[in-house]
Amino acid sequence: MFIQTILENRVCALELETAESFSETEQLRSLFLRDGRVDGAGSRLKTLLSILNSMPAMIGYWDSSLHNRFSNRAYSTWFGVSPVKLLGKHIRELLGEQIYQLNLPYIEAVLQGVPQKFERTIPVPDGTGVRHSLAEYIPDIVDDKVVGFFVQVSDITAIKLAEKELRENTRSLQQSEARYRSIVQEQTELVSRVRVDGSYIFANETFLTFFGKSSVELLNSGWHPIVYQDDLSRVNAELFKLSLENPVVMIENRVYSSDRQVRWMQFSNRGLFDADGQLVEIQSVGRDISDRKQIEMNLRESEARFQVMTANVPGMVFQCTQREEGFNFTYISNGAEWLLGVSATAIEQDAKEFFGRILPEHVDAFNYSLAHSHREMTLWNWEGRVLAADNSIKWINLRATPRMLAGCCIWDGVAVNVTESKGVEEKLLHSQQMLRELSAHLENIREEEHRHIAREIHDELGQALTALRMDVSLARLNFGEANPELLSHLQSMSQRVQRTVDIVRHITSSLRPCALDMGIVAALEWLAEEFTGYTQIQCELALNDGNIALDEFSATAVFRIVQESLTNIARHAQATQVEVIVTRSQNKLCFEVCDNGKGFDPGAIENCKSFGLIGIRERVAMLSGYFEIESRQGAGTCLRVHIPVA
Repeated sequence: MFIQTILENRVCALELETAESFSETEQLRSLFLRDGRVDGAGSRLKTLLSILNSMPAMIGYWDSSLHNRFSNRAYSTWFGVSPVKLLGKHIRELLGEQIYQLNLPYIEAVLQGVPQKFERTIPVPDGTGVRHSLAEYIPDIVDDKVVGFFVQVSDITAIKLAEKELRENTRSLQQSEARYRSIVQEQTELVSRVRVDGSYIFANETFLTFFGKSSVELLNSGWHPIVYQDDLSRVNAELFKLSLENPVVMIENRVYSSDRQVRWMQFSNRGLFDADGQLVEIQSVGRDISDRKQIEMNLRESEARFQVMTANVPGMVFQCTQREEGFNFTYISNGAEWLLGVSATAIEQDAKEFFGRILPEHVDAFNYSLAHSHREMTLWNWEGRVLAADNSIKWINLRATPRMLAGCCIWDGVAVNVTESKGVEEKLLHSQQMLRELSAHLENIREEEHRHIAREIHDELGQALTALRMDVSLARLNFGEANPELLSHLQSMSQRVQRTVDIVRHITSSLRPCALDMGIVAALEWLAEEFTGYTQIQCELALNDGNIALDEFSATAVFRIVQESLTNIARHAQATQVEVIVTRSQNKLCFEVCDNGKGFDPGAIENCKSFGLIGIRERVAMLSGYFEIESRQGAGTCLRVHIPVA
């Protein structure tokens, strides 16, 4: 539009210039025809000649025989011929045959007294291009006879180029507008233009389809038929905020769709202003956000339910993340106030509000548990003490499950106050320790009692049986030969006495082997021999250090552990060979009892209530040691006992 205005102004200027030129030319022709010559012309004629020579348009006069009678300087410049040589030259000679033939119809017409006006494209004499010209032939009529004609040829090359540029720009503008309209019409968003009074100027097809309106029905109608009535005042208030400083406002409001359903929309509204800064139009782009609003509502309801649930959890529900920039909490429940006396917001803003309350002696364990959970992606389980805001010390148990999301580790978990249960646990551990000490004391008393009974049996009953056996032997020697029947009875009595002695010896050994008085190594050697003799299972004792000294209590406990292990092998293992291995390191003694029996699943004995294993476990605990069992089906069993030694 701007270029077109310039061209129109330029054309008007040229027409005005042409009119003025011909006015002056008419005076020149009159003077020329009256005088018949130019020499000695008056000042008026000279002035006219000066004006004509200064004009950019070619001005000339040709008589009825088509010979030049006058030409201004522009003619000479255009054709490269001096005015002197041009005077009297035939127009055909000047134009050339081709141009002459093209102009001949106009020449013939003007000689008939009809003015002519036409455009012509003429090559530049030097062959470097073309020029566009506008030629006007005006007949010179004297006494109703055409005696010649005036010629004005204007160079309109610039105008033609401008017109061409205008056409190209117009075509480009039309193409751009077509593309713009195509894009706008095909947009999935709702595009519209609205006047300040609320009436519509434009709406794309998506807009019309969504609201079930035709363009005729919608254009020039107001905003009210579409906007949900309860939102109308708010929409108008938001649009009122449009200004040069704030040209765009985002509005979310409800509208009526084509099926009269209420839908949520988000509109981006841009204001267009005039030169005075007054709002004249609003361009709006909207999209349906009903699904998002529904999701937001569901999310709010879900969050409300979650808040209710977490509020009833006796602890702090949390979500935390670990990225390269550090560790932070993305969610903390209100249980943080109850647990630590610190608000959830404070911990979310600064994780140190939680980490900084961990007592120094528990920090390493906390960091290790966190790193292990992150590395192995396993349950984060930590228990330690923290300093609450009221300076009270609490035991808390923290458990969280890790997961990877977008390259960072996220934990969802809960931290609960276990101070009370920790106190109960400590009391239970103390009670267990007391029971263990009591058990050890009772075991010690029982062993002492066994030793005392064994000694009494050995000293008293053993002596009595020995004396009885000697008496029977003397009676057999003194009276057996004289009385064969008595001899038979005495021999039978001697055998019964010997069996009784063996039984007594076995009882005393079971109560307390005499070998224990000689040390643990001797006791184990005796036990291995007894086991082989009693079960016919080969039992070997392997020592890597024969100098193993234990106090009486420890030696007795180790002996009973090995004894119980051999008893279990005899009962259950179906073994043919057993090996007892004793090794000693700098501060630890290890006893291994291994067999080649049928083996079993170690997991099956976790809840086993066998008194044999319970006894082994208690005796190992009394020695402040630990034991382990290795076994596989068909691959035998190995029991290892580790106890500390000085």
